[in-house]
Amino acid sequence: MILQSVIKKWYIILICAVACSGGLYFEKSQVETVIPQTGDMTYIRVVRFNTIPIFATRQTSKEIDMTNLMKAWSNLTELDSQMETNFDMNKMNAEWDKMVNSQKMKWLGEHFRVQNIGPGLYELIIQFTKKDAKDSQYIKENNTNLMDAYQTYFSKTSALVTKDTGLSTVKEFQSINEDKVVSKGIIKKKYALIGFVLGALIGIVIVMAWDARKHWGNH
Repeated sequence: MILQSVIKKWYIILICAVACSGGLYFEKSQVETVIPQTGDMTYIRVVRFNTIPIFATRQTSKEIDMTNLMKAWSNLTELDSQMETNFDMNKMNAEWDKMVNSQKMKWLGEHFRVQNIGPGLYELIIQFTKKDAKDSQYIKENNTNLMDAYQTYFSKTSALVTKDTGLSTVKEFQSINEDKVVSKGIIKKKYALIGFVLGALIGIVIVMAWDARKHWGNH
């Protein structure tokens, strides 16, 4: 009896399934932009100061290490301003607009780093992990501009402790692991399928409730 009723009113189930599928697909593609999880991405540029920064006294001289200077929060605010002006930060972190300033500073410090590897020699490192909700295509298309912006920040911040901030690029390196890449299209199709199944179940419940109401009404 129930099966016959469901078969008779198949069009109601189909309408519910299509409506839910379309609604969920639209939500994920328009209302809530999906940025899929991707693999590790690392970009490195090795730069050398044209003149090694030195702190000199009458007795001794010592190279100035820029590492701590670059990750100071007072300086990271400058990097934040520069990045938000020139790039779509939501493409690099889907939660960017929801983060407070302290969280943004922490994120920048973890993803943009410098490492002193020799006299006046530094690695500028931009790194995203597989856990980051990021748009890998956007990062790949903008990786050179991102590194140029970070080098500008490095040079500008260095000016706080040395007069000659001229830099020359020694070499560049990148490592991209795409094992975890999932296209937005696949994700949207997955939600469309989930919506279809969910809508069909809702349609079946509606048909059964309608049938039960008619059955009890006749009694």
